[in-house]
Amino acid sequence: MSTMLELICAHTYTAGALHRRLGLLQECLEEAFFHSTASTDAVALKVVSHASKIASKEDAEVFAHVPSDMWKEFTLHNFADVIASLTQESQTLPVLTLYVPVAFDDAALASISSWCRLEIHKALMLEIIVKPSTVGGCAFVFGDTYHDISLHDIMHTHKGVVAELLNSYV
Repeated sequence: MSTMLELICAHTYTAGALHRRLGLLQECLEEAFFHSTASTDAVALKVVSHASKIASKEDAEVFAHVPSDMWKEFTLHNFADVIASLTQESQTLPVLTLYVPVAFDDAALASISSWCRLEIHKALMLEIIVKPSTVGGCAFVFGDTYHDISLHDIMHTHKGVVAELLNSYV
């Protein structure tokens, strides 16, 4: 994986955010090269500055983590090809589609992503889908296989057992 993509992925948890940030990178590089007199050395400053004007704080901060020497790989003549290459490479990353009962905040996504990257794959991206019927658990897709470990599925799979258990408390 390219160093730039690794750096962006290190601060990005979902596939959607990764693709949004690659698009933002392209837009900011276009601004730096076509709408200013930025030299190659000033590209980093221009990208970070433009991103802070047009993107969320979280999206813009990703580019602030890029070392200044890494920006030198982008030139007026190659940046579109480099972005295309990064985008193509990003599409090969493993994705875990996670069905959850409610939307998670950034801290929860960071925690889940950190665990997944430690236990499953170091560059794993999440795709989060809110599905209220997964209450009491979750469902996920990984490697073309759907797994449902929600209360809804357990009640459907073991109808009699759940009813008996609940009746034992009455």
